[in-house]
Amino acid sequence: MSRVRGAQQVDGFERSARFWLRAYPVRWRAVRGDELIGVLRDLAAPDATHLPLREGLGLLRAGWATRWRDGPPLGTRLKYRWLELPIPPRYREWARDDIDGRWFVTRRFLRPLAPILVAIWGVPIAIGGPPIDAVPALAVVVVGLPFALRFDLLRPQHDYLRAAAATRNLLPRAGEPPTPGGFGQAWGPRPRLTARVGTILAGTGLALGAVMWTTTALIAPRGLALAGCQPEPGANSCFTIDPGPWDPQEWAAVAVIAVIVGLGLAGLAMRRTARLLGDRPAQPARVLVSRAPRVVGALVLLVPLAGWQAWLEATGRWVVLVSPWAAAICLLMLPGALVAARVARRGPSDLALVDLWQIGVHGRAPRVDPWVVAVVRVPPAAAAPSGPDAPTGDGTAIAT
Repeated sequence: MSRVRGAQQVDGFERSARFWLRAYPVRWRAVRGDELIGVLRDLAAPDATHLPLREGLGLLRAGWATRWRDGPPLGTRLKYRWLELPIPPRYREWARDDIDGRWFVTRRFLRPLAPILVAIWGVPIAIGGPPIDAVPALAVVVVGLPFALRFDLLRPQHDYLRAAAATRNLLPRAGEPPTPGGFGQAWGPRPRLTARVGTILAGTGLALGAVMWTTTALIAPRGLALAGCQPEPGANSCFTIDPGPWDPQEWAAVAVIAVIVGLGLAGLAMRRTARLLGDRPAQPARVLVSRAPRVVGALVLLVPLAGWQAWLEATGRWVVLVSPWAAAICLLMLPGALVAARVARRGPSDLALVDLWQIGVHGRAPRVDPWVVAVVRVPPAAAAPSGPDAPTGDGTAIAT
């Protein structure tokens, strides 16, 4: 059985061989991959439809040995992965493969897991105390890991984590001569989140926060209260702040004020939008994206922690400290977010979230986005010092 990829027919044996060859570095596969597949085909039986398991495991072992041998030493790897220190110039090609690798974001997400687990279980046990409640940390891992995997597999149009890593590790440093075939910078468009997606995310997050923290503030049994005490000699008064029964009446007044002010600000934003939305300038240096990995990731990672905090206050394990003020902030911002969502749904399709922010909050027409720089491969024949005016080479941006 075979399938067609472009104009080239790929049979089952080649698919099986390429699967095992993924153990080798990307650079190695680009140079020697086809040659090795030809050798494997010559050694296999004429009617073979897949690579035998024994040979596949041999390729897996040899591939990982090649990855380790061609990469930096252990100390440099640890500095690069854990401390995010720039990689030495001789290992930039290895870093490029790592940054463009499929599991880069997942590795970045799992990296803090080890010190978190040590802080939760190792440190308390070492000092003879009980381990800390690991439920919030495990909740973040369980909810956030699928998001990190999805982020890696879908590869959004602009990947901020990869772009930052490429800038930090691949570009020549000050005083370093250009390297033929190395990396440089070139101008490119700036990605902006569409207003429709951004307002939906903002409205959903604020609505969830308002409901969760309002409910917590209403049902929480304990809060902080001022209590009088016997003043010391020479003192005019004395009071203490002690946990006691929680009275939500004062918070309810704050919530009502927050809603009223929020409605007033939403009306102001609506008037500004009606006046300035048609004055938007052309944006030649902008590309709209409909994926918001950083925003969604923040929501996915913070919602379990926020829910855990609200649960602790609602059950009386903690005194009420965060929920009233968090609920008031959400109630203050929610009307404006709903107005922005309505404008985004009925407005032009090329409207960005930042445009609504500049109009509604700052009361001015959106500014023209400047061009941004991206890390690109410079052709060997056109190597030049890196910088905004460096040649784009083959036009392929690295990790953008």
